[in-house]
Amino acid sequence: EELGEGGGKQAEAIAALKAVQDALGPIEGVGIVLDPAASGGKQGKKGKDASGSNAGEPVKVKGLVAGGAAEESGEVKAEDVVLEVDGKSVAGMDEEAVMDMLKGPAGTTVTLK
Repeated sequence: EELGEGGGKQAEAIAALKAVQDALGPIEGVGIVLDPAASGGKQGKKGKDASGSNAGEPVKVKGLVAGGAAEESGEVKAEDVVLEVDGKSVAGMDEEAVMDMLKGPAGTTVTLK
């Protein structure tokens, strides 16, 4: 189907996404900005493997979002290295994949190591 047609698959997809968001409530992050150069993100340059990721590079915190959960906890600071999210290793993961692990419904507890 063409984009812009009345109804159609695009409208169905938007309606399905809205239903999921309504069921889950607002999606939030923990208020961490990751360093893409150190975490294998698309902008990283050091140590790229054949796939273009920075396999083996640490996932580093570049900064915190003012008023975010990470800043309020006082337990995370810039230059920290994230090893695990909720007990799952982030070794070899790119910035986007790690950020997806840090998002969830408002009030969700996330454990970092």
